[in-house]
Amino acid sequence: MSLYDGNGASLWNLNDTQWSKVQETTMSLRPQIGGFFDYGGTFNGLKNGEMQAMVGIGDWITGVLEKDGAPVASVIPKEGGIQFTESYSIGKGSEKAEEAKKFIQYMMSPAGQVKSAQMLAYPGFCVTKAGRAALIEADLEEAKRSHQIDGDAQDPITLIKEGRIHYRDIPQQQTLEDWNDFWSEYKSA
Repeated sequence: MSLYDGNGASLWNLNDTQWSKVQETTMSLRPQIGGFFDYGGTFNGLKNGEMQAMVGIGDWITGVLEKDGAPVASVIPKEGGIQFTESYSIGKGSEKAEEAKKFIQYMMSPAGQVKSAQMLAYPGFCVTKAGRAALIEADLEEAKRSHQIDGDAQDPITLIKEGRIHYRDIPQQQTLEDWNDFWSEYKSA
């Protein structure tokens, strides 16, 4: 909603007027909300057509559904979207740190990125040029489905370069409690 209201890269740094506007805009859409879903409900709602649009679910959900034949797709609106980054981590004191490091190295290789992109339960994006090239060569259909083709209007790299993808952050001028309280109020409205 902050992006929709025109806050751009400052979407997390809202003054009182901007914060009030985001709340007002969000509440104005409340009558159109069909529900709040858990993981399974999100899949079912999109697959059976109960829900026509869902905000913030990410390509990993639509990817699973598309691969299963559901008529869904991921789209980033012109205002942009919010990206969260997942990472591979090795726990401090891990007894298997060397094995974990080898696994991470494999997953960052072109072959590992192709495997990640092709996963049935959680398809991921290729994060290097070599990984992307390997995906296009190995599975052009998945590269097209996930928009990982140069020139595609929804190409994740293009969206990042255009400044349409914003990294998740925390509120700068309000507390997390302010945002959480509003979320609770919104769901109860």
